[in-house]
Amino acid sequence: MADGHVNQGAVVDGLGGDDSVGGQRGMEAWLQQLRPALIAFLRRKLQDPVDLHDALQETSLRAWSYAARSEVRAPVSICFRIAENVAIDFARAQKRAPFTGQASEIEHFAAEDPGPERSASATQKLELVKKVIGGLPPGCRHVFLLSRSNGLSNPEIAKRCGVSIKLVEKQISRALRELREQSREWEGE
Repeated sequence: MADGHVNQGAVVDGLGGDDSVGGQRGMEAWLQQLRPALIAFLRRKLQDPVDLHDALQETSLRAWSYAARSEVRAPVSICFRIAENVAIDFARAQKRAPFTGQASEIEHFAAEDPGPERSASATQKLELVKKVIGGLPPGCRHVFLLSRSNGLSNPEIAKRCGVSIKLVEKQISRALRELREQSREWEGE
């Protein structure tokens, strides 16, 4: 484990081996069992720990999608390979991100008087974010706001809304994807 890789053999001890998985339901069971190991794996791989939750969701979505298309003969290997790819994607996105500082730096800038130009720009961006969120389908918007505004976990949201955790994760990923796409467009203007 010194090289940052998870010993997948150790992970499957107690999980019943690396049996094949048929469909999304079987993959969901594996993802639940692998969740602690995937979190530890992604935590080591990601530069920004804030991305951990989103990376875990993306890993789950890709694994479900893969399981929906074909039988998975080695679910543990597939899950960790997907997590590795997600971590690489997040690292690439981080390199493109304009800000790579620490939270303390954000607080420092927030404490400064932004001046009229920065204030107007921030207000304009906030209005654009509100517009994107407002344009989401009602269910997606509700789930996203419960997650981000109310700070509820995915299981709490699923229970409150009477839907599966998987659906909650899909809705949050959809909202984040819309915001990322719009953000790229705003930056390009």
